[in-house]
Amino acid sequence: MMPPEGWYADPGAPGQMRWWDGATWTAHVAPAPVLGHPGAEAWGIASAPSTSPARAARPGRTPLVFGLLGGGAVLVILLVVGLIAFDHSRSPAGSSGSSAPSPSIDPGQNVVAQRAAAAGVPLLGFQGAVTHTHTLLHVRVDGVAQVIPAGIGIHVASKTLAAVHTHASTGVVHVESPVPDAHYRLRQFLVLWGVGSTEQTLCQHFVGGPCQVHVAVVAPTSQDALTFTGFGPMPNQPPTVARGLDTDLDQGAVIELDLTSTSKQ
Repeated sequence: MMPPEGWYADPGAPGQMRWWDGATWTAHVAPAPVLGHPGAEAWGIASAPSTSPARAARPGRTPLVFGLLGGGAVLVILLVVGLIAFDHSRSPAGSSGSSAPSPSIDPGQNVVAQRAAAAGVPLLGFQGAVTHTHTLLHVRVDGVAQVIPAGIGIHVASKTLAAVHTHASTGVVHVESPVPDAHYRLRQFLVLWGVGSTEQTLCQHFVGGPCQVHVAVVAPTSQDALTFTGFGPMPNQPPTVARGLDTDLDQGAVIELDLTSTSKQ
């Protein structure tokens, strides 16, 4: 029996999750939360899906035996709980014997939600498939390529993601929306990333001072086409035109964002 669709530990890449569509692995990946982090098991991070049949019960175990074993387990649990309660009752005066409650929403979830609101990009509890496009983005600072992190716009523990996000650190930007013909722009992705929303804030983030910002939509190189494998068509001619930070994130577009510090000019 096939396991249900969902996020599971990637069997080919430790520390990474991959989306299982109920029948096969997909190209969608996301960084794995640390084991024990809230929501880690809900995303299937504890194990990869298996299509092997369930093991048959070992012979010789009658329902009575299981009942006795189960009763013994319950007795052990009750004894442990009683000992813990007794130990807490002996706490010194003025001490509650318990740790401070953890917050209901962790800071990372707030960051993702705030950035999505600022970018005007909806947060979803699932990956939309009505509009599903991919764009390849290159960011260079004084000619040096920058890594675009995996997991931008995604909060694993709460199982939420923005309609614009990244699954891997390849530069492939995903637009996955339940709304037909949804369009988003480069500026919105940069806000989700947290690097700025204007040329001035981008320069401050990447260069630490004044710089020149140039956006171009270019024809793909052979390496671009290789990186884009599995993400749909990538036309030889750019499918859109550059409009600065308001350049559209269109399917198969290769966008170059270059920042050059004033001192390098």
